[in-house]
Amino acid sequence: EEINRLASIALSRARPMQSFDLRVTYLRGLFLYARKGKARVQAMRLFKRASDAGHLAARHALGVALYAGDSVEKNVPQGIELLRSAGEGGHTARKAEQALDCYRKANEASGGDPELWGKLATVLAALGRGEESRDFGERAAKGGDLIGASCLGRLLIEGIGGPQDAEQGLRLMKLLADREGLDPTHLAAAITVSRYLSERLRSGQGLTRDVELASHYTARCKALRERLRKLKR
Repeated sequence: EEINRLASIALSRARPMQSFDLRVTYLRGLFLYARKGKARVQAMRLFKRASDAGHLAARHALGVALYAGDSVEKNVPQGIELLRSAGEGGHTARKAEQALDCYRKANEASGGDPELWGKLATVLAALGRGEESRDFGERAAKGGDLIGASCLGRLLIEGIGGPQDAEQGLRLMKLLADREGLDPTHLAAAITVSRYLSERLRSGQGLTRDVELASHYTARCKALRERLRKLKR
């Protein structure tokens, strides 16, 4: 809490933001991200603030979050654009691999954590490592992690990293999309999942076409967005 207080004082200084201010903003974002829940939504705001002012690490962090739908509504094109911009500015493209390495070490130290398994599944999927992503997604799902289960569901629907099983994939993704009482991090993920199901069910791509169920998830996506908007106030 003392770190957070001192960072708030530093951020209240006169603008425009200087190099020190940008770094403090980014570091405060990392501090809040580690606290989970609503704090992660605040972290994304700080990452965006620093990113808009030119901080490359914050731009990369926001890009990864948008790409994966972590604590924000998933936006792959915008995430890729931010990652590209950070890379062109000199930010190393190895950050995703470094994040993966950190998650692996944390997983080893914890002796096995479903939430970490879910994060590993998500990062591995983003890196195109489908088989490994499935392995951790299965562990996460068995341990009750909804984000890991939804990642596995998408892999099953699209047949990535192994055989396609659309019925099981749909069931796993519905666990998150239909859950009530979600925190901001899971709300953002549920919005992404609901939109994905709406599009896939309406088009029949990977799933049996079901316009009625697609409409349900379109409405669900809208309701979850409104709920998340209220929480951000």
